[in-house]
Amino acid sequence: MSKFYKAAKRIVRILLAIVSFVILSSCDMHDDVKPRNQDDTRWITADQNIFFSVMYDGNYNICLGALKTTETVYHISLEFDYGSGLIISDYDMLTENDFLVDMNQILLRAKCDFGKKKCTAEVTESSIDSISVGDKITFHLADELPDWAEEIEKVNRKACEEMSTTVNIEK
Repeated sequence: MSKFYKAAKRIVRILLAIVSFVILSSCDMHDDVKPRNQDDTRWITADQNIFFSVMYDGNYNICLGALKTTETVYHISLEFDYGSGLIISDYDMLTENDFLVDMNQILLRAKCDFGKKKCTAEVTESSIDSISVGDKITFHLADELPDWAEEIEKVNRKACEEMSTTVNIEK
């Protein structure tokens, strides 16, 4: 009887461990500190070449900003997916295609380490010449943006307000 009891006890422990693992792995452990869930915030890199703002479009928060290289300024959309993934897409291309995602719109992918006031992304794919796989990009919560970014943010906020108005009319 004691061997049966020990085996049953072991099986119960294994089942509890499996159930605990499934429950914990189904939760997004970073959800409360992801930038997209910090309403009406601004984020910028130390070199001030990339910024984004978190805005509400009537349904959920969206992250819009810009990525500035020596040749181009890309208007960007950031998607913080389940877990630690980040996708930065060319927002202009997204709007041209009625928000149907095309692989050509993706500027870079990264894995993130989240904090309440900073987010560090390690690049896993990039189509931007000045950003390579393995580069680390750290966004910091910002009170102010540089002038070039302020202008883009105004345009983004106006577009977001228009989306919000459209959503409210459709409801």
